Amino acid sequence: MPEKRRRNGDGSIRYRSDRNLWEVQITIGTDPMTGRQIRVSRNAKSEADAVRIKNELIAGRANGTIVVNDKITIGELVEIWFTTFQEPGQYETTRLVSRGLIKNHIQPYIGQTAVQKMTRIRLQQYFNNLQSAGSVKHCNFQGKITDKTRPLSHSVTKKIRALLVAAFDFAIEEKIITTNIVRETKLFKRNKPITAFFKKSEISAFINGTKKRRYHLAYRLLFETGLRRSELLGLAWSAVDFSNHHLEVSNALVTFGKFLELKDTTKTKAGTRLVPIHPETVQLLLLHMEKQQKEALCVANWQNQHNLVFTQSDGSPVKPGEFSRGFKDAISNLNLRPELSVHAARRSFATMLLAAGVSIADVMKIGGWADSATLLECYAKSQEDEQIRAPDI
Repeated sequence: MPEKRRRNGDGSIRYRSDRNLWEVQITIGTDPMTGRQIRVSRNAKSEADAVRIKNELIAGRANGTIVVNDKITIGELVEIWFTTFQEPGQYETTRLVSRGLIKNHIQPYIGQTAVQKMTRIRLQQYFNNLQSAGSVKHCNFQGKITDKTRPLSHSVTKKIRALLVAAFDFAIEEKIITTNIVRETKLFKRNKPITAFFKKSEISAFINGTKKRRYHLAYRLLFETGLRRSELLGLAWSAVDFSNHHLEVSNALVTFGKFLELKDTTKTKAGTRLVPIHPETVQLLLLHMEKQQKEALCVANWQNQHNLVFTQSDGSPVKPGEFSRGFKDAISNLNLRPELSVHAARRSFATMLLAAGVSIADVMKIGGWADSATLLECYAKSQEDEQIRAPDI
């Protein structure tokens, strides 16, 4: 009777007369780096021991307790995971941010460490160091070497940790490791500075004091609508509904180093929304449109290909950094508090709506906040005059 054919994955047992041992061999997976099959071999003194060892190996392969590659480094793991599963579906700016984090903050510190030799304690020390000391010398986005070593913010460190969590999850799926020790680490938040916001008197002084500036109407919209800077600079004329007096927020102009990109999505899903505007602002927008059309006729090689509401003098998109610097310059010229910023206008918008009795749900919807905790903790700071009136109320 012919011998029963062995099924794929059952492994093999053979007697090695040259060594007087039984050899067990089983395939446990594929090396994600080379694509080759990984085989594990064990030796036994008897056939019975060999059968037992083979069954243990098969069980270990099934429950993931046998690893495939014990030499792959964290740098290699992150690279193959990112290029295969993340990079193809990311926006250019998002990809560059992730690449920068990997190159400047992961590879120099732990990139050469074998995945299986990394410990939870060392990972925790790594994250603590990022938050307390910062990064090593690295190339900035313009390719110049910088030796900045200031501590990384909590949000940046959180992004680095998220990259490693996903990469280690991938390693578990590929049977490189059995547990994700990155998930067992934690980040420590430093005390946040007091959130700055405009007082009513400061808003009035700022609006009146910037009437002759090119982006005066943009400043006014910041306070009136609570738009993020990226949403304001990515606003197209097609998104302005003059009849119904509202803006459709669905785009965002973002920058990363020297790169500028108009995204067809907002920061969060809640960011895509309709924002009401005052009838007087509608008239100002109409006047601004006429002015822009006249400017386009006078400027050679007008560049407003996205039909944006706010542009530079040649029609090209307004660079977010330059917009913010102009905003801060106006604050300085008007002798307002230096801690005020573009984003402080958004905080002020939320504060005034809540102080006026608008419900949290409506403020979230108009301002594009995804959750009430962010709105209340980060933005809803009481106006000074309301604090003074609190005992009487």
